[in-house]
Amino acid sequence: RVAVTERVVGYVSSVRGEHSSRAERQRTTYPEPLFSGAFVTDGVWWRLPRDALLRIPPDKIKEAAWGVLNLVRAMAPSAATCDARDVGGTVIVETSCGSSLFDDDGESTNAGGDDLVVTLCLYDAVPGGVGLASRLFQILGDAWDAALDAVSKCACLEGCPSCVRAGRAHFVETDKKYARVALEAMTAAWLRGA
Repeated sequence: RVAVTERVVGYVSSVRGEHSSRAERQRTTYPEPLFSGAFVTDGVWWRLPRDALLRIPPDKIKEAAWGVLNLVRAMAPSAATCDARDVGGTVIVETSCGSSLFDDDGESTNAGGDDLVVTLCLYDAVPGGVGLASRLFQILGDAWDAALDAVSKCACLEGCPSCVRAGRAHFVETDKKYARVALEAMTAAWLRGA
């Protein structure tokens, strides 16, 4: 079981300049949440293996983890016979002593070092849960294999909605190259039974 607190603290919008064909992303945040809700539900979580963390630059760890989480969440409907919005997720990056590496806005606090712990969590997006997280856990190794396959075969360079920007959290910064490194390490650890 996990306790989930969802907060809407702002939004991201795309703004196209008058003389530009490329849209720029603008992030708007508010000092107080626009919405906040808490509930207890079913969840499953795992940590990125240490060897993955050693192969990913510290400033790319959060983006790599979000890329992995987005991919696995996007696969939830086929694995758990649900809508993609029925599964929530989050990434927690902290030091081994439990202090967060990022503030509430996702900005680095410059804490950390070699003792990072990165936890990815999937949870049923309804109070009390309906067993989706449990079903996803049963096929987690297969989900990582499928996610690694999707990242490896996708022709994009930096990530797109077909790979690391899949699902509801497509606005979160992701890193395709290092998401692949994380998935390779997770799949290897799963096969070793670690």
